Amino acid sequence: MTLSLNTPLILVRKKETLTQYGLGRSTFHARINEGLITPAVSLGDRAVAWPAHETQQVIAAMVAGKTKDEIKALVIALVDERQNLLEKL
Repeated sequence: MTLSLNTPLILVRKKETLTQYGLGRSTFHARINEGLITPAVSLGDRAVAWPAHETQQVIAAMVAGKTKDEIKALVIALVDERQNLLEKL
């Protein structure tokens, strides 16, 4: 999913993101450390969230049966894309 002016940029807090993935906290953080889920975006000193479009793309890859290596490549691409978000909006 490529961001454009028509794509809302929504940040989702941890509790809802955990629910979307259907994972517990330990497994969720283990998958972040493995590179299978994108890392959080800092909202301030003690608050983090995940871009909804990234979560949806990773979940879609899981549902499609992509391999761990394919999902890791997707996560890397999504994190790299964060640097160019302002240009795309």
